[in-house]
Amino acid sequence: MRYFILLTALTVAGMANAQSKEDKREQKSPEEKAAMMTKKMTENLGLSPQQIAKIEPENRAFFQEQEALHEQMKSLRDQQKKLAEKHQEKIKSVLTPEQQKKAEKTMERRKEKRRRRMERRMRD
Repeated sequence: MRYFILLTALTVAGMANAQSKEDKREQKSPEEKAAMMTKKMTENLGLSPQQIAKIEPENRAFFQEQEALHEQMKSLRDQQKKLAEKHQEKIKSVLTPEQQKKAEKTMERRKEKRRRRMERRMRD
């Protein structure tokens, strides 16, 4: 059982990694992902028809739940972005024009530093 869970986790991680590298290709539905995973597991593990009948619904449920969580995370990211923008506007309204310029320069430096750090990580 542990082996099966480990294999499933590795398969899902591999699929997620492959998708992140190829974001430009068409996104598959949870049902399509489940079918692909079941097919690969059948090929790699030699599943019997009885095992396939039990595993396929589990894979489908997993990918459906994963899709729902992905949508929730996307919504939360959007909410966080709106909250940050609202906060910035409130702070900006309190600052003098000179302080606003200084704050903008600081933000630009932070963005540049973050961009360089991400580039370094991508190279490593």
